Amino acid sequence: MRGEVEEPQESESTWRLWMEGRRRVRAEFAVGHGEMVTAVVDGPTWWSWAPSTGALTNEGSENAETGLGPGTALVHPAVILPAIDLEIRGRTRKLDRSVYEVVATPSEGDEEEQNAGASYSVAGRCAVGPRRVD
Repeated sequence: MRGEVEEPQESESTWRLWMEGRRRVRAEFAVGHGEMVTAVVDGPTWWSWAPSTGALTNEGSENAETGLGPGTALVHPAVILPAIDLEIRGRTRKLDRSVYEVVATPSEGDEEEQNAGASYSVAGRCAVGPRRVD
């Protein structure tokens, strides 16, 4: 029928992310039909590796960026906050640290809120905790 929007197919994948502040990041995630990509960012320089492309880098050029995977919005959610609901499911331990388990689901808000997150299809679970101080 005209005007109906087809619902996206649901899927689940593993996304691994390590962060030291906002300038040092390592991510591992699947693309396409499950090919695993590893991306490392250290300040303005990034490197990535995937079986189909091999090793890539921007050599510090600020004209090229790399993606950090499908869950990026869960750790940098400002763009999609109007379009999702966050629910704290409880506390748990990860890497010997006390963390909150947080679930993100699409919002039932008004059309403007839903459009704010239109380029994202986010439903996920993550663990968040206080910043480690060594």
